Amino acid sequence: MQDLNNQKTNTKSGRHKQRTNAMKIIYQLIFNDDFEEVVPIYFEENEIDRLSATYLNEILDIFKQNKSEVDDILENSLHENWNIKRLSKIDLAILRVAIIEMQFLKAPYKVVINEAVELAKEYSDEESYGFVNGVLKTYLQKYQGEQSDEA
Repeated sequence: MQDLNNQKTNTKSGRHKQRTNAMKIIYQLIFNDDFEEVVPIYFEENEIDRLSATYLNEILDIFKQNKSEVDDILENSLHENWNIKRLSKIDLAILRVAIIEMQFLKAPYKVVINEAVELAKEYSDEESYGFVNGVLKTYLQKYQGEQSDEA
């Protein structure tokens, strides 16, 4: 039984690390949009085995192929007086990962929102986590309908 508990913890911890790495890579891509340059260098510098980081690879592949759609969804989830250009770059990266997970990977929204809020608390300013939470709840209302009451 203990092995199952460790496996669940390792999977959770592994997903958290992969989300964090995805956020960091997407953040770097804001400043250098050469995907073929940024990603391999990040993997090498952080000693990440590309073959074992399947969730990270899924997020990055979706971002590469659907960046415009992800940003359109994000733009539509912002308050009417906001646009993507006003977001802090780190919040933008966190929100992009969360949108990818919920919209494309169909990850459980409660987990995704919790992880995004935790990333904002760790990497952004002290007020960002509430902003991130609000944007993602708006996303749920606009794109996921019935789930929005539960968030």
